[in-house]
Amino acid sequence: TAKCLFESGLTVDIQAPPPAGSESLLALSEMQDMTDKRVVIVRGETGRELLADTLIARGATITYLEVYRRCVPNYDGTRVTEALSVDWLIVTSVAGLQNLCQIVNNEGIKLKMLLVVSERIKQVAVGLGFQHVVVSEDVSDAAVVSRIVKIGQENGK
Repeated sequence: TAKCLFESGLTVDIQAPPPAGSESLLALSEMQDMTDKRVVIVRGETGRELLADTLIARGATITYLEVYRRCVPNYDGTRVTEALSVDWLIVTSVAGLQNLCQIVNNEGIKLKMLLVVSERIKQVAVGLGFQHVVVSEDVSDAAVVSRIVKIGQENGK
């Protein structure tokens, strides 16, 4: 998100350190005293309220800039079958994980290796019954690839 905003000519004042997310942002020293601060939260049409609720409690005024809508995509049976033939699944959001489970209504999917980008997504995945869940160091492509390579090396692949 920060990269896209920067490329559009907008300034990003604060960015979450890895692992990115509301909790990481809220832990920053700059986010503690928010008295009389105005904050724009760039997000989807719906989402967690933790960041906004906490910043409001700390004195901020919140405005949402909703830039996308979460919805379940419509895939035909062929695409779903292809999804089941892979060794790894990579999921970057809770909504994506929930959509995956809804689209691929097959318990076998929960036996696949699942790589997620946060502990929160891992907790949801385990709660949904996924057996093999690993977390990347952060949300970057490099961290995701690095984690997969490391696991492959550990397993002699």
